[in-house]
Amino acid sequence: MTPEQETMFEQFYRENLHTLIVHAYCFTADWQQAKDVVQDAFAKTMEPKKAKEFFASKNQIGWMKNMVKNTARNAVRSRNRQLKWLISYEEYASLSTTDDYSSDHDLMERCKSLLTEDELYLLKCLALDKRSYIDVADELGISMWACYKRAKKIKDKLRKGQEDEK
Repeated sequence: MTPEQETMFEQFYRENLHTLIVHAYCFTADWQQAKDVVQDAFAKTMEPKKAKEFFASKNQIGWMKNMVKNTARNAVRSRNRQLKWLISYEEYASLSTTDDYSSDHDLMERCKSLLTEDELYLLKCLALDKRSYIDVADELGISMWACYKRAKKIKDKLRKGQEDEK
């Protein structure tokens, strides 16, 4: 980008940031994820090929809204793919075919008996707080892959515990 284009892009960013975050929220239903999506869309737009398309567009806000929409859809798809690998608290509860767990408290006690404190914390962060693998991995000081593998082991442990009860 030329210095003139950078100045125009910065002005466009300042003028349209809020509008684009609201637009992204329509797809993500999460304000923090919407902000991340908009930042990703702006970062992608700064790539030479996309920047050329952006500045050639007669309707730059429309072009950027399409970029945000596509980035948001990809982010939601990615998030759903991540969540499918982790059994949620609600899914674990629905697996129970007996009425042994008459309350959420009883179910949590069963989870506590199957999982270690570290595993419970990881499950809480990913399933209940709906945080990303990257976010939790950063907090724990491990790689995203290690976080994913730990979550998969928790899922397997909960399923095995459920099968053992039957």
